Amino acid sequence: MNCVLVIQNEADAGLGQFCGRLEAAGFEVRLVGAGVADAMPAGLNGVCGLIMLGGSPAPDDDARAPWLPQARRLVAESVERRIPYFGVCLGAQVLAVVAGGRVAPADTPELGLVTLSRTDAALNDPLFSALPLSFSAVEWHFDEITRLPPNAQSAATSPACSNQAFRVGEYAWGVQFHPELLANGFAAWADAAPHAFARTRSEPIVLGRHISDAEAELQRTGGSLFDRWIAIVKQQLTPA
Repeated sequence: MNCVLVIQNEADAGLGQFCGRLEAAGFEVRLVGAGVADAMPAGLNGVCGLIMLGGSPAPDDDARAPWLPQARRLVAESVERRIPYFGVCLGAQVLAVVAGGRVAPADTPELGLVTLSRTDAALNDPLFSALPLSFSAVEWHFDEITRLPPNAQSAATSPACSNQAFRVGEYAWGVQFHPELLANGFAAWADAAPHAFARTRSEPIVLGRHISDAEAELQRTGGSLFDRWIAIVKQQLTPA
């Protein structure tokens, strides 16, 4: 069975709505990282796709997240070997760092539902061309990509964060937002980390209501984005 390796950076920050799509596509999903007993692999042999999810550590916060050095090596390997990669939030920040970009604390952290704008650079991208010109997304980040890697272009922006989506090379994509996250997942995160809302002076119940109201759009936009990534993984598996 074809294996997609998923690096988790919080025990409660899983694949969300993406999990069922991977299983329906016939992929074996192997979880490693936070809250998972399986060790990080030494390399990506036998792996046809790599996903790195979000989490509260910074991309170089190795003392807090001791799996991060190997995670960075795996992300770099995926870029070098053209193994399709999808990075969410911290996963996008790690992609930026290993490819020569920069991550720093956000001037304006984003938490809750945010309206993003697709850039012209996304129009010819096999993944991001699925994004509408303007769309809603769930955010939960206090760091951000302040400089993209060389030759990467921002594919989506928000008023507070210029680099919401980008691609490195041919087969590595990163998104600062959380296309996997729906209302139930956001509510669970809010219950587990109530202190986060003090930093943005926001009310989790209000934010959760906004996300619930946008659920159909979030399923449609996030699902379309991820289905395109799955199609690229399958295409890479097909002999030329």
